[in-house]
Formats: sequence, structure tokens, C-alpha cells
Amino acid sequence: MRFPHWRELVPSILLALGILASTAVAAWVSVQGWMIMAGPVVLVLAMIAAVVVDSRLPGTPPGSWRSTSIMCAVILLASLLVLLRDPGRMTSLLPLVGAVAAMPLVSSAARRDRDRRRRCLQRATGESHPS
Repeated sequence: MRFPHWRELVPSILLALGILASTAVAAWVSVQGWMIMAGPVVLVLAMIAAVVVDSRLPGTPPGSWRSTSIMCAVILLASLLVLLRDPGRMTSLLPLVGAVAAMPLVSSAARRDRDRRRRCLQRATGESHPS
């Protein structure tokens, strides 16, 4: 089994670092009121960066911007609701929301793998048109 190209891992690594950074920021500023919203903003920026890098990979159709923008809005809204109710739970919320935020990247990687297998099969069978 061949290890995936390192470039294909960069979006996931960016998002993982964003989850860690957002949780650390939220925990660090948890006593400073509205500054705790810096954590979700860091997560949203990491998610956007991951999607931008993912859309630049070869073989990736232009993107999942709709799902990403909806997910970013939901992250910010959910974080605001948690902040208004119980700010101490923000550090618990961000890793969970970050894991869900990875779904556009997972679907993009699955689509890229499916297209790669289809092209390989077409070359092996000699077909010239996609089925």
C-alpha cells in the first residue's frame, strides 16, 4: 500500500493545528469575557485555510465553499450560544465542533480518490470516455 502524498495531508494537518490552537486560545482567554470568541474565530480561519489548500490540490474539483461557509457560520453561532449560556464550556465545544468541521475535507479526499481510481481503471481498460 502506497503512502499518500504529503501534499494531500496538509489540509488535515492545518485543521488539526487549528483545533488545537482554538482550544488553547479559548482556554487561555476564558476569564476575559468576549475574548473567548477568539477561539472559534481561530477555528474558522483554520477551516477556511484548509479548504483553500485542499482546493489547490491536483485532481480536486473547485469546491466545497458552500458547505464550508455554512459550517463556519454554524460554528460561530453555536459558539456564541454557548458563550451566552456557559462560557466555561467553550473549551469542550471547540474540539468536537472541529472534528465535525473536517467533513468537507473528508468528502473532498474521498471524491479525489474515487476519481483517481476511475481514471486508472479507464487507462487499464482502454476506455476513452467516462462512464
